[in-house]
Amino acid sequence: SARQDARKADAALRSEIDILKLAFGGSAAFEHHVKQEILALQEAFERAHISTCEVGGMITEVETSVIPDLEEQLREIKNEIER
Repeated sequence: SARQDARKADAALRSEIDILKLAFGGSAAFEHHVKQEILALQEAFERAHISTCEVGGMITEVETSVIPDLEEQLREIKNEIER
């Protein structure tokens, strides 16, 4: 009787272990998928940040170089027209 109870308890524990293995095995695959998605999002964020910095540099260049040059050309043209 004690042996039968021990066998039943052992079988129940093995069953629980198998259930947990299945549950964690499935969640491990899901966890891997989530980690891959997170990595992809981090890479996309980094690319967007780099692009934003590049565009910011272009804007600064246009504001400090191109626009003043164009304004100077416009003044010269207006002066020539007024003559």
